[in-house]
Amino acid sequence: MCSENFLTINGESISTQKVIQCLLVARKFKPVIKDILDQYIIEQELAANNDFKIDLDEIKQALTGYLINQKLDTPEKIQKWLSNYGLTPEDFFNEFSAKYKTDKLKQWVVKQCGVNEYFLKNKKYLDKVILSRIVSNKQGVVEEIYDQLVEGVISFDLAVRKYSIYSDRFFEEIMMKPESYGRLADQLRALINAAKPGDFLEPFDIDGLWYLYKFEQFLEASLDNELIKKVLEDEIFGIWLRQKRDSLTISY
Repeated sequence: MCSENFLTINGESISTQKVIQCLLVARKFKPVIKDILDQYIIEQELAANNDFKIDLDEIKQALTGYLINQKLDTPEKIQKWLSNYGLTPEDFFNEFSAKYKTDKLKQWVVKQCGVNEYFLKNKKYLDKVILSRIVSNKQGVVEEIYDQLVEGVISFDLAVRKYSIYSDRFFEEIMMKPESYGRLADQLRALINAAKPGDFLEPFDIDGLWYLYKFEQFLEASLDNELIKKVLEDEIFGIWLRQKRDSLTISY
């Protein structure tokens, strides 16, 4: 392993080996190596891929558009912005250029893999449901509450606050955060499939606890949602990078 000087602190030379040891102790070595490998893969692909080439004029044009969008339309504003971020013009151009090239490569990878196909394959994990719940360690209590809810004898809000053993009962808003439909328990998904928003789902047990849910809302994922589309594109690019990493021969 290389022991050459990496940096100097208060006149003391810190070797590359020492830096690696510090990263290992802080559990940051693997993330740093991953970032280095990803950058290596991207640079190699950009140099070797003949499907697209990015010239300097294209990058400069994109940079001009970025500065205009950021309302950095005078040299004074640009210099102040750079100073705020501790960047030199050269640092900023290199950073922007690298990100622009990476985004172009990501677009190419996504096009090759097919975002529509990936979306359909993973749609159930992107769909969200909003639920409210009552949790009890007593089957009889939950079944009685369910009957009262169906008959309209008690409100779900009151039942949660009176009978649930989970901390939901202390919250001002008892509805849970949106949950991934595909990551719900099979038993719960089956009940949701047979219900409509507003329905109370029949109680069931998991590991000794009894759950009674109210099905509040179903949020169907769509590629028309730009946030979902971006998440999918990031996932596709991440998978592509991981496959490339797995094919590398690495030694320390």
